[in-house]
Amino acid sequence: MSAPPLAELRAARGIWEWHYRFEKDDAIKTIAAQCEGLYQKHPLVSAFQAFFSFELYDEAKVKIAQIGEKLGVQGTCEEIHQFLDQAQEFAPVTADWHTIISVADCAGAYWKQNTHLVAFAREALLKSPSDIKFLFGARLLNRKLRDLRESGETAVLSQELDWGAAAAPNADSESRLLSVLYGHPHPLITGLLTARDLEFVGGRVTTLTSMEPWVKCQLLGGMYHTDWNRFRELTDEIWLRTP
Repeated sequence: MSAPPLAELRAARGIWEWHYRFEKDDAIKTIAAQCEGLYQKHPLVSAFQAFFSFELYDEAKVKIAQIGEKLGVQGTCEEIHQFLDQAQEFAPVTADWHTIISVADCAGAYWKQNTHLVAFAREALLKSPSDIKFLFGARLLNRKLRDLRESGETAVLSQELDWGAAAAPNADSESRLLSVLYGHPHPLITGLLTARDLEFVGGRVTTLTSMEPWVKCQLLGGMYHTDWNRFRELTDEIWLRTP
């Protein structure tokens, strides 16, 4: 017998979940546990519940590492799409996508070995900037850029930055991509940003009309340490262009 539709199970779960977790009457709790067992057997629940539950943080960490490595080493473009489609099918309306996106951080470590990651990122960056696949693709690229900064491969870093800019089809997409790549400058997320990053971002944001001036300066602020004078020149130019 096929599993009941997830939407029906999720709606029905509201009836028994409290009793499953807190009920003191053994008879009622037993029935609630049986219902919860049926819910937990649904393949999407077993695959994705940990990703969207703060209470299952430790389990989520294990899944992030396992799935990230699997998709990174041998995942195809189709399999990455399927993973994200299923996550969207399971995700609650008010989902926090941080753990799902963390899978991209792990998978992106294999960017050089697995051409499917590059293909997926190229497809993903063509989607709406609000699409979870766009964000996943951007974070795959971000992991590759972080590794290049850590290894000091400046020439390859420049090539990959140009590739990312070319993959974004319009100004809104480019603005979102730059925000993903430079909005959280931290050694564990971006690695140590470089003067090449400053020139790249400066060259892109100064003419982007879809991005607010203060956002442009905020992105550049993560790289002020690489060349203070150049940082000042770029931010001055941004404000002089502001009506």
